[in-house]
Amino acid sequence: PWRAYEAVLHEAEKDRRFAAHVAQSSARILKFKQRSGELKGFPLRPRTKVIETLRELVRDFSNIVEEMQEGVPQEGLAGEGAPQRRIAREQQA
Repeated sequence: PWRAYEAVLHEAEKDRRFAAHVAQSSARILKFKQRSGELKGFPLRPRTKVIETLRELVRDFSNIVEEMQEGVPQEGLAGEGAPQRRIAREQQA
């Protein structure tokens, strides 16, 4: 990357038209960066209340998932034969 920068700089010093093109491109990029919200910096750290609310939502969601799984037999997807069992169930359906 550094050699590319030096090559552009060297060429811009030799050729006035190329230097104008580099300046125009640079201005266009800087203008885009100023308008782009994603490039303006890092967002502020979330407040403690927001973090606690998100934790409660995740906890509630986890409880709902656990309640839904209580009556469902859990056949593990890991271990030997698991893909074959899944394929066999799909073929029976």
